[in-house]
Amino acid sequence: MFQRILVPLDGSTRSEQAIPVAALIARASDATLVLLRVANVPREYGLYLFESYIAQTPIFIDEVLREETDKARNYLDILHQMQDLADIQVENLVLNGAEAPTILDAVRDQQADLMVMSGRGSGEFRHGTMGSVAMKVVRHSACPVLVLREEHTRLVSLQTSSVANTAPILVGLDGSTFAEASLAPAIALAQALSLSGPARLHLVQVVRPIDEGGSSEEQEAQRQRVAMAEKYLGALTDKLGQQQESNKALPDIVITWSILQERDVADALIRAAQQGTGLEHKERGGYGVLALATHGRGGIQRWAVGSTTDRVIKGSTMPLLVVRPAEAR
Repeated sequence: MFQRILVPLDGSTRSEQAIPVAALIARASDATLVLLRVANVPREYGLYLFESYIAQTPIFIDEVLREETDKARNYLDILHQMQDLADIQVENLVLNGAEAPTILDAVRDQQADLMVMSGRGSGEFRHGTMGSVAMKVVRHSACPVLVLREEHTRLVSLQTSSVANTAPILVGLDGSTFAEASLAPAIALAQALSLSGPARLHLVQVVRPIDEGGSSEEQEAQRQRVAMAEKYLGALTDKLGQQQESNKALPDIVITWSILQERDVADALIRAAQQGTGLEHKERGGYGVLALATHGRGGIQRWAVGSTTDRVIKGSTMPLLVVRPAEAR
């Protein structure tokens, strides 16, 4: 389970949508929540610091920065009183510096093992794509990042649900140990998001479909790839089950798997997550989160040509758990 959860905030209402979800996870994990606000000199000062509209009372950068830092502290103090944060250990953190590097440094300095951030806020996310600051944070964070997108309401509703509810997690794999880095945090998150009953994790691997128009050798090679993927996922599921069985202190979790035969890996993962591929019909609401690693079979060259992970991040509207393998840091 998680111990320290970092929540970067930019002062926008949309960024604050991460707080209820982070609070849910912190409460289930008995974790500390760290609310972070990066304070900087407002853009309007920039090159125009001494322009005519403020020329009568020159403002120095350090004075402006002190004022913005005080505003940030007051802002976090107000958020600290939110009902969602009741009975949770909460720390406020105000830092100065460029947003992305400062957030990434805070992950290390605060020893955070999970970051929860809204997928839109202060202009960082527009038209379904990620802005430069947020993308840098997600790509380079030393801890897993739960990015909340438009379809995050189910995770929030778990807090007020009067019936047993879970948020199953779909994990995209490619057969590599790099991609498997997403498994441990995905399991921990699934357990934290399960209010009652076993947590649910579904493993999926996308394999290129058999081309009926190809030669017999090509078709046989494709069938072998499918067979290898099935063997891999079956063995991995058994291994995870044995680990779960050996640690009775962990909450119950049900792990299943399936193969998708599609040509476009990113599109296949997004559709599978949205359509609830692999879930029982009785499991209302589909998946709560799609989990994947920033690197896969291609190692530090990222998952695939065109970066499967980047395309999923930009194209999905549902919450994403993005994990950077330790070997790639």
